[in-house]
Amino acid sequence: MPAVNYNNNIRTSQRPGISLKESQDFYKTWAETYDQDTTDSNYNGPRATANRMLALFEGKTDARILDVAAGTGMSGEALQKVGFRSMDALEPSEDMLVLAKEKNIYGRLIQDFLGTNRLDIVDGEYDATVMVGGMVEGHVGCDCLEELIRVTKPGGFVVITMREVNLRKVPEYTKLEPRMAALQNEGCWERVSRDVFPNYCEGEDGVIFVYRVSTLNVRAGRLRLTVYNKIARQTAQEKAAPHRKRQISKTKVTICIISMPVVNYHGNIRDVQRPGISLTESQDFYKTWAANYDKDTTDSNYNGPRATAKRMLALFEGKTDARILDVAAGTGMSGEALQKVGFRSMDALEPSEDMLVLAKEKNIYGRLIQDFLGTNRLDIADGEYDATVMVGGMVEGHVGCDCLEELIRVTKPGGFVVICMREVNLRKVQEYHKLEPRMAALQNEGCWEQVSRDVFPNYCEGEDGVIFVHRVC
Repeated sequence: MPAVNYNNNIRTSQRPGISLKESQDFYKTWAETYDQDTTDSNYNGPRATANRMLALFEGKTDARILDVAAGTGMSGEALQKVGFRSMDALEPSEDMLVLAKEKNIYGRLIQDFLGTNRLDIVDGEYDATVMVGGMVEGHVGCDCLEELIRVTKPGGFVVITMREVNLRKVPEYTKLEPRMAALQNEGCWERVSRDVFPNYCEGEDGVIFVYRVSTLNVRAGRLRLTVYNKIARQTAQEKAAPHRKRQISKTKVTICIISMPVVNYHGNIRDVQRPGISLTESQDFYKTWAANYDKDTTDSNYNGPRATAKRMLALFEGKTDARILDVAAGTGMSGEALQKVGFRSMDALEPSEDMLVLAKEKNIYGRLIQDFLGTNRLDIADGEYDATVMVGGMVEGHVGCDCLEELIRVTKPGGFVVICMREVNLRKVQEYHKLEPRMAALQNEGCWEQVSRDVFPNYCEGEDGVIFVHRVC
């Protein structure tokens, strides 16, 4: 049965040029059947966002959340289903908010529009602000971002989920990503991820933007306020005693910034990933580096394992019983990150005996397989794993693009192949110029389908990373 009601109502409430007031007036007639119509249309935005939130908070569900453009509370229900309990709702439509109230999932219910206006919410009230489906024609505009940042705690998350096509189709939202980038340049927030996913609603893709509110931005705001108050007090004193002269003191300030370079890490990376290095040479180098590998990479703020573990948690919707093969496992840093978010059933594949010895000592893996990954057939049965994960293996002189078929073979149909790497390597390393074309070719051959391609900041020492997720067919 086609979702006729939903499409008709969407056409009416989101027609080009519709005003905010007109769209809100329409909800008076639609509110009663809204939940049923959207359910009939396979609206997966709330569920996808709830899973992303669970991954962001690493399974902890005590966060305080503001559900923005909450409607009848569908996103609140999805968040509650995965464990979140402390939620408030912001919604301009009284009729929708009445229905949301009946679900008993929110604490405070705030009836107001979101835009340039200041909401009746104190600064930094929430650990996360979440808006699902609010960015459609005639609803929430791009001028809302500053207010979302204001009401979110420093270090907290702003999460926006919408139809991906609206970024191109709706004139208002062609400005969205440039404005997001401008706010990042201004130090207000930093992007965590931009994740395109299938079946947002009626087969159309959705996109989830996640930003972390900057602590620096809030501190700067407080500093400006302190300076303003000091000037105001001084001005008031001068008005009260105009005969007194302002005393101006000159203070010489010397600022010394000390930056400790991560010499070990860079030196070792240069050696082990130098252009033209062979696979055998790179593996020989790990014999000398293995003992210091964890310390050196930790000192270099290596976030690839942690970012991948969070992505895995979202993929499996918080369930942690999946069987995972950690490919190019090294000393087990990715295994540790996966274990930290709850995964327990993991095997390791690693060519370096010295690295694998250290991985074994961590007691996080079942089977440890010492072998290279390439065109060779591994000693693993077809479809053995729910997911194969490779973090950091795609660097000069390590794993090549010819490994993809073997990753697919050992992964169950419907399972995931997850590859995390430096984004710059796709352009900088000749071998990986072929990677995305080969991925696309395998999709055309019906071997797998891409779920997401997610570029994220601070993979290692400030460089961006990219996480590819494919589902095996």
